[in-house]
Amino acid sequence: ISGHPLSNKYLEYRDYKEGSVLNSISYLIGSKIGFLEVNAKGIAKNDQTSTLRLGKYGRYYLNLSWDQIPHSFSNHSKLFFTETQKGVYTLADSIQSRLQGASDAQTRLLMASYLSKAQRYPLSYRRDKLVGEVKIAPTRDIDLKLSYSNEKKAGYKATSGTPGRFNMIDLPEPINFLTHQVDAQAQYSQKTWSIRGDLGVSVFDNKLEALIWDDPFRLTDTSGGGRSIPRAAVVKMGVAPDNWAGNTSISG
Repeated sequence: ISGHPLSNKYLEYRDYKEGSVLNSISYLIGSKIGFLEVNAKGIAKNDQTSTLRLGKYGRYYLNLSWDQIPHSFSNHSKLFFTETQKGVYTLADSIQSRLQGASDAQTRLLMASYLSKAQRYPLSYRRDKLVGEVKIAPTRDIDLKLSYSNEKKAGYKATSGTPGRFNMIDLPEPINFLTHQVDAQAQYSQKTWSIRGDLGVSVFDNKLEALIWDDPFRLTDTSGGGRSIPRAAVVKMGVAPDNWAGNTSISG
């Protein structure tokens, strides 16, 4: 985007590389025995897609696919904190001490100074998804299908949290999600009726257990009392939990 080199909009969901690139390849062969098809796009880029299909019409079918999608949120965001480990953000005690004892006017001046020196911290993550699918028709009356997908998201996105009811904080949340999905289907068909059973299981795994950060405006905890609210110098916030779900159905 002309005049805006830090803009992420042009590359928000795509990847461009300078110079000569192999953008796509495709191959298809078929006969009475079966067919084979191979496709690949965006080779060696962050938004590449590849598929492999083979089978015999009416008897069996195998599909394998690999898909990558980047998501760039911001190229010019800055981080006021230091990330000591994934999801843990700290500040020097001297910064917390100054801000804790500062007046409103002093706080504005101090924050402007600290933020001007903050490190640039681009926010983006990439989704990688592998899908495998098998269909088999052992007889004219029976159709079987089994599929599996593995989806991984890795990177950072912006999230918001508050220490108690005070001072909304925007932080980069580490994204390290892994989702497994398994689906199975069986169908038996006759001329006037059919019956089908479906079974599915999904498992979600978040490698991050919590988001932890220093409250910039508190070096020491407060216990509260009366109408005042307790306030901690270190804040811990939960993230999306690990979980799983299953479903089953019979129809006809």
